[in-house]
Amino acid sequence: MVLTQETPIGSDVQLRMSDLISALSLALDLTEGQPMGHAVKSCVLGMRIADILQLSIQTRSDLYYALLLKDAGCSSNAARMYEIFGGDERAAKKEVKTTDWSRVTFEGLEYLMRNVMPGRSRLDRVIAIAHIAIKRKEQSTELFQLRCERGGQIAKKIGLSDATTQAIYCLDEHWDGNGFPHQLRGPDIPLLSRIMNLCQTLEVFVAVCGTQDAFQVIQDRSGTWFDPQIVRASLELQNDAELWELLESDDVRAHVIEIEPLELFQYADDPKIDSVCEAFADVIDVKSSYTHTHSRSVTSVAVAIASSLGLKKGRNPHHSSRSSAARYWKTKRSKQYSRQKWKADRAGMGDSTPSSLLHAKDSGKNFGVQALGLYCEFAPRKIGRIRILSKSSSHSVTLVCASHHDG
Repeated sequence: MVLTQETPIGSDVQLRMSDLISALSLALDLTEGQPMGHAVKSCVLGMRIADILQLSIQTRSDLYYALLLKDAGCSSNAARMYEIFGGDERAAKKEVKTTDWSRVTFEGLEYLMRNVMPGRSRLDRVIAIAHIAIKRKEQSTELFQLRCERGGQIAKKIGLSDATTQAIYCLDEHWDGNGFPHQLRGPDIPLLSRIMNLCQTLEVFVAVCGTQDAFQVIQDRSGTWFDPQIVRASLELQNDAELWELLESDDVRAHVIEIEPLELFQYADDPKIDSVCEAFADVIDVKSSYTHTHSRSVTSVAVAIASSLGLKKGRNPHHSSRSSAARYWKTKRSKQYSRQKWKADRAGMGDSTPSSLLHAKDSGKNFGVQALGLYCEFAPRKIGRIRILSKSSSHSVTLVCASHHDG
């Protein structure tokens, strides 16, 4: 069951891990340079292929969480990727899923020309591109190893199975042995990794160029990138109009929560929630050496301040949350930052999607900070248990997240 705002206050509803992880996967999509929803859509495709292959319940459960967390290590190579490319690493990551980087091609050269040192002199860019071409395999191995190792560590830290951890670690291996980080070949690549690699590629190409062309890419890469058996299984999805309509709808995350293998539901008790929060704090902080342990340090300082103010542990969801939200809004109104103004500001931005805000340039507005606030408010609202914490529709939670950078 997907939790809704109408769930009674104080109801003894347990938070499912699928609800928590699928919501947080949206942040991983952005870090990987993909639109929000990429991981959950890949999960739908992967679970359909698991049905076609008649995988066991345990294997399906392992695959389910591996697909949602497949990009958990994506932030770990961001700084290094920026150092190599000298440009927006998220744009480079986005394009890498539609570029055959496993061998030297004209397509690969065009990719480098678009993403290496944009805005710099032609000479600087040519030298940088030549350097990347010479060290292509070495640098690719380094980047994918950083990503894959970190992703596996995150899954393990959350307490997921060894099969899930290994699937994430081997995500970018290719059937012909030209993948990364260890150039595994054929059946030496875990089955779950083979399914995941195809599903993430299929989802990206469907979004970019449509279903027909996407399946043509999958068939063209059969035997090189992908296991031919899994390619054949995936072809059964090509004419499933209901599936592709679902993936374009707003109900796709709710559907993902529903298709978690029933026999192996995982619930998030307090220690599990703590481990997930700590893991995602690591995902965020590892993007730069300058933010190492930042989230944990902020938490420690916030708890210390709360303790010094005499705030008690826990709270009354019928009273304190609402009064906290009311005090919050009173303060915000005094600063002329009412919710109406926030909506008006966003409406005035035109394309107000988070990614567009991050890349917009306007001396009159700090788009990066506004986008950060939008993300921080958006993510908690997606998690069921947070939506039932207070009668104020979780404002006391989401607005604290969204406003922690306000002056």
